[in-house]
Order: sequence, then structure tokens, then C-alpha cells
Amino acid sequence: MTQTLRYPKPQILAQIPLKHHAVIEASAGTGKTYTLEHLIIEIMLKPEARVGVEEILVVTYTERATSELRSRVRALLERILTTRPEDVELKPGDAFWEIDESTRLYLESQVYAFDRAPIHTIHGFCRRILSENAFYLRKLFDQTHEDSSHLFERAFHKALRTEIAVESPLKELLEHWLSRHSFEELQRGLYVVCTTPADIRPKFNLYDLERALTQLHERRDAEWQGLESLASNSVPTDFMEAQEIAMEMFKVAEDFVKGRPIPDLLVSVDHRVEGWQRLKKVNGLRNRCPALDTMLLEFPPLKAAVLQAFAPRVMAAHIREKERGFYDFDDMLTTVWERMKDPSDPTAAALIQFLRMRYKYALVDEFQDTDEVQWNIFKTLFFESPTNRLFVIGDPKQAIYGFRGADVHTYLQAKEQMAKRSPVVPLKQNFRSTPRVIQAYNAVFNQNDRNPFFDAQKISYDEPVEPGKEFLRALDKHGNDIVPFSMVRLDKGGEKIYGDDLFDSYGHYIADEILKILGDEPIFLQDEGELRRVGPSDIFVLARTRREEHRIGEVFRDRGVPFAFYKLEGLFATPEAAEVLDVLRAIDEPHLEDRRIKAWMTHFFEVDIEDLGRCRDLPETHPIFDRLIRWSELAQARDFERLFIDILDRSGIVRREIFDRHSERELTNYQHIFELLLEASHGSNTAFKDLIETLSSWVSGTKHAGDDDRDIQRLESERDAVQIMTFHKSKGLEADVVFLFGGISRNSFDEFTTLHWGHRRILHIGKPYAPKAIELARHEIAEEDRRLLYVGITRARARIVVPFASRAKDIHKFDGMMRMLNDRLISMQRSRTLNELLFEEITIFPWDENAPRVLPPRIVRQEIQLETLRAFNEDLRPKSFVISSYSRMKRFTGGYKATAADDLDGTAEPFEAEPAQIPSAWRKEEELPGGALQGVFLHQILEDLEYFSEPLGLDDWRSLPATTKVFDTNFKRYAIDPTYRNYCESIVHATLSAQIELPDSKTMPRLGQASRVLKEVEFMFPIPEGEFGLDIRPDGPFRIERGWIKGFIDLLFEYDSKIYFADWKSDTLENYSKDLLEHHVAKNYGTQASLYGLAVARMLRLHTKEEYDARFGGYLYFFLRGMNATEGVWSARPEFEDLLNYESDLVAAPIY
Repeated sequence: MTQTLRYPKPQILAQIPLKHHAVIEASAGTGKTYTLEHLIIEIMLKPEARVGVEEILVVTYTERATSELRSRVRALLERILTTRPEDVELKPGDAFWEIDESTRLYLESQVYAFDRAPIHTIHGFCRRILSENAFYLRKLFDQTHEDSSHLFERAFHKALRTEIAVESPLKELLEHWLSRHSFEELQRGLYVVCTTPADIRPKFNLYDLERALTQLHERRDAEWQGLESLASNSVPTDFMEAQEIAMEMFKVAEDFVKGRPIPDLLVSVDHRVEGWQRLKKVNGLRNRCPALDTMLLEFPPLKAAVLQAFAPRVMAAHIREKERGFYDFDDMLTTVWERMKDPSDPTAAALIQFLRMRYKYALVDEFQDTDEVQWNIFKTLFFESPTNRLFVIGDPKQAIYGFRGADVHTYLQAKEQMAKRSPVVPLKQNFRSTPRVIQAYNAVFNQNDRNPFFDAQKISYDEPVEPGKEFLRALDKHGNDIVPFSMVRLDKGGEKIYGDDLFDSYGHYIADEILKILGDEPIFLQDEGELRRVGPSDIFVLARTRREEHRIGEVFRDRGVPFAFYKLEGLFATPEAAEVLDVLRAIDEPHLEDRRIKAWMTHFFEVDIEDLGRCRDLPETHPIFDRLIRWSELAQARDFERLFIDILDRSGIVRREIFDRHSERELTNYQHIFELLLEASHGSNTAFKDLIETLSSWVSGTKHAGDDDRDIQRLESERDAVQIMTFHKSKGLEADVVFLFGGISRNSFDEFTTLHWGHRRILHIGKPYAPKAIELARHEIAEEDRRLLYVGITRARARIVVPFASRAKDIHKFDGMMRMLNDRLISMQRSRTLNELLFEEITIFPWDENAPRVLPPRIVRQEIQLETLRAFNEDLRPKSFVISSYSRMKRFTGGYKATAADDLDGTAEPFEAEPAQIPSAWRKEEELPGGALQGVFLHQILEDLEYFSEPLGLDDWRSLPATTKVFDTNFKRYAIDPTYRNYCESIVHATLSAQIELPDSKTMPRLGQASRVLKEVEFMFPIPEGEFGLDIRPDGPFRIERGWIKGFIDLLFEYDSKIYFADWKSDTLENYSKDLLEHHVAKNYGTQASLYGLAVARMLRLHTKEEYDARFGGYLYFFLRGMNATEGVWSARPEFEDLLNYESDLVAAPIY
């Protein structure tokens, strides 16, 4: 007779009664999946009546989680069956399953049946219901699944073509929309509105709006008197603005009464609503001007009005598409719920009974990421059933996917309903972190403190976790326990700390710490005697935004820290995707000149800029034209595999990218995009134009690439590397050491904001401007940020490092999510609950480029040797082939770095300022702060804008749709505070309007008068070697021994038959007089001017003094912050002999 096996099981299972429903709350690191897999076995071995694996429905959040859970449950079953009784050692009090012979036979049968185990995502579960119950659901048996964005796009275009563009007032609204926005933006907006289950705000009600306009017109005099009664109690500027708004709105009401249509009026009011909301809050205008207030409240922004007016037509077209047999992911859920929500319907009752008979138990994982439709399905099938049972597992503290449609408020409501007749079971043991880390963050999240981190009314930390691994320790090289929580404070000697200061200094501190951990100051993890050293991949750096990810990545790249972006999104937003699209369009229509030119400008051809003009009339037999023709033949034959291979091979881009780039990021993206295009062409008779349209929609964002991971940029190598990721992506992961980076300043409101008012879900279109909406939006953002911080902190096994300010006011605009953590730490500091064994405050000072730095372990010895050699031989030549640049050269030779405003290319260098010359004192409060990011931001605006050739006033220029779009896009892209918009617009307008004194004493009315303009011009030429130079050309092929110099010129332009180059500078100076600029440029930009002058001369092939004098006009430095009629531009022109002398200096100089 087989001996009975006592197989150990988790103690927590005893707290989960199988006769009732249960809510299981699993804090971070408490073994949620481990508990879930054992709970499945517990249900299968239920003493009263065994439950087969096919009767237990398990729903997880992702396909990956589904696959992992399926593997783990099968492995657990097999482990139980292969374990011998004598191999088990139970301690007193341990829980266990008794596996006798009959139980063993039963489990064996379940292993054979396991392939039929219903472990699904929610969409997979609903898809199974749809396919097996088409009759109940009244659906076609033969249906086609399609990506939701593809299906919606088809409906959008049909509604646009057949209704919106032909019916009044819709067509007038469309005209106004297209005067300021694009079709793509309209499609994206309608997709959000039509697919988000929420009330829309601000409302667009035509009847209420007409009534409010009529009332305002009738009460005009009374409203004006009410406004004037506030004159003595108002700030003059506020009162004047209120008068301006009132006068404009009186005119709008008068126009309406005279018959002007509402769509025309929307544009007139659009820009005034936000200002009125701000003013009435300050001055109490609401009571004095009620009709004006009502009218402005009824007037939604143009975007809200257009989307609400068009949405019903698009939704109707969308429904018609679905009736033809098409469905998307969202339809799977809504269709199932719609067919079962009415229990009085016999068909619904039959469907519910069928599913309840099939599934006795349901286990729903990651339930904090549910939504109302999902909860309604599970509530109806299981919670409201007298015999079926529902177990939901989640953690509201980790509900961070609101942007994907998850709704933590639904979780809270469901928990409240279930808790009335079901236990709430917390998982309390943390098996991830060391006991000291757990002690530290238990103190941070202590719910009993006077100022707790979480709002106890909704989500709280009232069940602190306990260590699950008592012997897990983090040790330094001497065997001592490390301090688990580090707070890093930047000391600027009492000066205000700006975001750039903190990013730079804290970023380099992180680099230093990582290099120490990987070098001479290692950290070890000890677990029951086993010792493991922390490596690069055991370290996470968590950022709030993608921009912050790239910022710390740049620091790591500069410092030699091995790193990789974890699941970096935005493959189709990269320049590589745009270049592939340009090439494919040229292949499709190789005889269109503009298509060819754009393709030849990409890295696939790399035609020199000076040659582009001559390429317009190339014969088809020319190699680069012939290449397009050959590729076009492959495309028309639909031999896409050969086409894509040939593009990568024949273009030589693989070799150039490996040779020219510091990383393989760009090449990896090119290859990835072609693979996705090839995959998209399979399975259907895809035409080449369809493939181009697919890539175009991916790039524009109007379609998704299908799989959630397709827009993720692949890792360019498999090396062991520090992982940089956003807080959102870190969920479910863990690391030994975690650095929190970013989140200093508050993010601006998104294009769409989801709010909750009581139990109502609201989708707010555009920036909230009503006080209540702003309050709700900021509260929701703050609550999600708290949850993000919880997720970030609880990733750590051994150490957490965060930025810190002992006084929050020391940091300028410190209002982002890190402020909440900072306030909590200050509160703990003041109440003396920061245990010095668990918390340490580390002081750092502003990053100094010239200070000694921690070097990567592999190159420390080499660097020391190099410094020794340099001391003996300044003319040392490197043995390897190099690519140098102006930025690299001045890193060694010195150059300018503004302490308040960096050079626009982000590569400026330090300079010695007089003690009295403090840039923060020169900058006025309303002016844009300095920093590399701000410089890049201004640079991008000047690159994106078209230059006007005729005089154009500031207000007229800033109101142009093209101008508005450029500023809107870049303010959002770089997260620049909108309060600086007027300043930025004024200095850019001043730059484009300025009358320019050229080096040869000619005067240019404005930049727009240039006959030709090229922006962001890349150059690359051999480092001078002595044998050949600007004035000495080789007769034939020659070998390049020393390497290349490469760089980018901000602007090349032609005026009066001469070529000039210009560079944008955002330096903050005491003044911008010609005398000061002459000194400043000579001291800080002399090397750049000479190097770029040499580059332009080579690009234009100016090899003699006569050619040089005839074609090259000189260079101009535009100091954007100082632009006015008489100041701000410095221009000069080196003589040909000066360039030859500089070239000779380069021959003798070391290669940097």
C-alpha cells in the first residue's frame, strides 16, 4: 500500500474559506502568484467535493502572466506527484495536503486534463464565450477579429465622408477644426471619446448655449455695470483683462443675435474661457456678471465641441462595421456583458446558467486593474450566484494603469460589496526585501503616523508587511549591513535649486554610486549562507517620464555606465521610422522628384547636402536612381522579403551605422521596423501601398501596431546592464538596488483627463479650467503618483536611493510626485522617526565637469596610464580610429558652459564668471530658466518653424495655426511650464524679425529673406593630417589615418549669392552689447566658429581664396535672450588664411 504524502502548503490558505467569496490583498513582494497557484490546488483538493481543473476559471492581466501561471501550476502538480513521503520534512504547525493513493490518481488525471485548464486573460475568456455561445449572444458564427484602431479608422473615414463633411453645422465645425488641427488629431480624439465609458466634460449643449447667448445680449448693460463696480477692489491688470473679455463676449452675443452660426463663434471664445475662470476666482466676478459667467460656462473649447458633435456619427458608423461581422478586443467584453446584464431575458438567464455550471470557481488576478464591465461580468456569474465562488486578488496601492482604462475606483466599490459577506485576507509576509528595507519603508508608509503617506479614506497601508526571509542581508565589502534608505540632498550654498541643477548633480551621483558598486565598493546579498554580488542588471533606475529616462541615459552614456532602456516605447516615433517611411514612399513613386529627394536625404543614401540640388535632374541610369527603380520592381512584385533585405544590404546602412554610431540603437530600430512590416505583409495579399499606409498610420499614431509590445524598442545588445525604466514598467519586477529619478515638477494636464465625482466617471477633454475640475484632476494625479511611489520603493531588495530637500522650498517648482515623498520624509525627520540605522542623508554638491570622477572599473587603469602619458607627451596620437567633434574637443580644451542657460546643443562647457556676474540675478522672473533642456526646446522650435519673409507683428504671428502648433507640440514634448510661453514666443519672434548686420557690412531684413535655408546640417570630414588640406586636394584615392570630425550646424542659409552659417545660443549674459558679445564669442566659441567655418568651406568645396571670397559670407551667433533691434547678434568672417592656419593647428594637435 502506498504511503500517504504530506505535502507542505502555505499557511495563508487556512484564512481563505472555500465556502465563501474572498478578497485577497497582496502587498508588494508578498508572493501573490505563489499563493494563487497553491490556492488552485487547494480548491482541487477540496475535502467536501473535488473540483476539476476545468471547473476553475483563472483570469490574469496579460498573456505573459497567463503563460507563466499555467507553467507554474502544472509544475506544482508534477512536483506533488513526484515527491516521496520520506523527502518531506515538516515542522510543528506546518500546513500540508494529505496525498493518498486515490488523491494521487485524481491529480494524475488532472495533469492529463491540464491542457484544457481555463487560465485566460479577460479578453481570452470573453473570446471563448463568444466562439462557443454565438447563438446565445446573437452573433454571426463567422466573425473577423480586427485591431480596434483599424476598425475605428474605417468607421471614422466613412462617417467623415458621408455625414460630417456634408451636413451643417458639422461641416462648418470641421472647417474650423482643420484651420487649427489635423485629421490625425481628430481621429485620435474621437477614438478616445468613443471608446472611453465615461460622461464627457465640458458638455456641448446647443440649446443651452443659444439661450445663454441670448440672455447675455439682453443683459449687456447690467453686466457691464456689475463689472465696473469691481474696479476699485481689483488688481488693475486683472480688471483690464476682465473688461477685454467682457467686450469680446458682448460682441459674440451680438453676432449670434444677428445670425452668425455657433461654429464661427466657438473659435472666438475658445481662448477666453480659461482666463475668465482664473479671474472670477480672484475677484468674485460670478455674482456681479452672472449672464457672462453662464455663457462662458456653456461655451466648451472648440476641441470638446467638435468631438462631442462628431462622436455620435462615428459611433453609429462603428456599430454598422461591427454588424458586418467585425469585432475588436473591447467588443469581446461589452458583448458578453450586454447579453447577460438583463436576468429577466431568457437568453441571458440561459447563458448565465450555462457558464455557472461550467465554472464552479473564479480566481481573478491583478484585480486592482479591473474596470466596470469586467466587474459586472464576474459579479453576475459568480458573486451573485448561490453556489459559485469568486476570489479576487490585487493590491489597490499598486493600481497605476489608469491610462490603460483600469479603474481603481471599481476595485474599491467591488471590495466594499464583497466585504459585507466575504473576508478580506491580507498577505503580510514579504519574501522580496531584506528585513531592514522592510523596516524602512514600513516607517515611510506607517498609516498610524500623524501625517501618513496614504489617504486612509480610500487606499491605506494599514497592514504592514513582515519579513518572509529573516536571514536575507545586504552587506558591504567589510561584511557590515548597508543602510537601506538613502536620501540625497543637493547643497548649493543657499541658492535656489532649479530642476536642471538637481537632474545633473543627482544624475552624476547615481552614476558614481553605480560605478562604485560595480567597482571597489561592492554590495553583496546573503541568503542563508549563500553570497551573491550585485551586478549591473540587479540595479534599476526608475524615471517618471520617457524624457527623464533619456536624460539619465545620457549621463550614463557620458560616464561609461553599462545601461539599457527596459521596454523603451516609441519605436514608431523615432527618426528611423520616419526615414523608412520616406524611402518606401520614394520606392512606390520613384519618378516624383520630392519623394526621391527626401529618400536621398536619409541614412539609406546619405547624399551630401551640396549635391542635392544637382540630384534633381539625374538620369534613371544613375546608381542612386537605379537603386530606387530596382527596389520599386521588387515592391510591385510583392517580394517584400527580398526588398527589405536588399534595402538594408545594398544601401550599406548596416556598415555605416556600425562604423559611425556609438551604439547600435538606430540600426536595431531599422531592422525591427522592417521585420514588423514583413510580418504585416504575411497572411494576406497585401499591396505595397497598403504597407506604406500601415507604416504611416503607425508613425502618426492613428493605428496601433497590434501587439502591445510592437512599439517597444528592442535591446541593442544582450550585455549585463543597469536597467532604466519608468515607474509604470517596473511593476512586477524587483532589483537589489533602486534609484528613484525625476518627478520633480508637476506634469501638465494630459489632452484627456479621467476624473471621478462620487461614483461617476468623467472624461474631461482638454485642460480642466473649472475650479472643481482642476481640484478633482489634481487629486487623482496626486493619488496615482502616491501609488507610483509605492511601486517604485517596493521594487528594492537591498537599497533605495531618492532625491531629498530638507526644505522643499529650496527647489524651484518642486511640485511633482517626488514632493509627496519628500514631505513625508521631512515630517519623519521633524518627528525624529528616521532611524539612523535605516535612513541616511547624503549631501552632494553641484556637478563639476572638471572634478575627479569615478571611472568605469574596466577603464580605470587605462585612464590613469593615459593621464601619465599626456603629462609627458601632449602630441600623443591614439592608435585607434576615432570620430571627434566640437563637443568632444572642447571637453578637453575648455569652453563655455552657462551656469543658468546651456548652449542649445546641450554640450556647453564651464566658464569662469566674475563674482558679480551671477546669471540668476540677470534673469527676470518671467523669463525662461536656463538649462540644457530649455536650450534644446528653443532649438527645436526654431527648427520646426517656417521663417516669414515679410514683416509680421508678434500677435499676428503667434496666432497663426502653424505657429500655435509648433509651440503647443514642443511645450508638451519638453514639459516646459506654460507660464513662459509669452516670453519664448517673443524672443523667437524677435529672432526671426531681427534686421541682421552681416559680416561684409550688408544688411539682411530678416532671416526669412534668405533665398535658401537648411536647418540642422550634419557635417563630417577627415581630421587634417598634414599631407592634404583645404587648399591641397589629392589626385586620387587616399587613406584616412586619424579619423573624422563630425557635427551639426544649426542653420545654413544663402543670401545675395553667399552662404552663411548661424548658431542659436541661449546663454544668459549681463547684457548683449556688441563689445560684450565680441569678448564672449572670442573667449568661448572661437574653436567652434573656426571648426564650423572649416566644415562649411569643405562642404562647399572652397579650395582657393577666390572661391572662398566669392561664396562664403561668414557666421552669425544669435543670442536668443538678448534679441532686439540693436543687440543680440554677433557676426564675423574669418579670412581664408585664418582657416588654413586653424587647419594646420589641428594637424599638430592631439586627437580628442
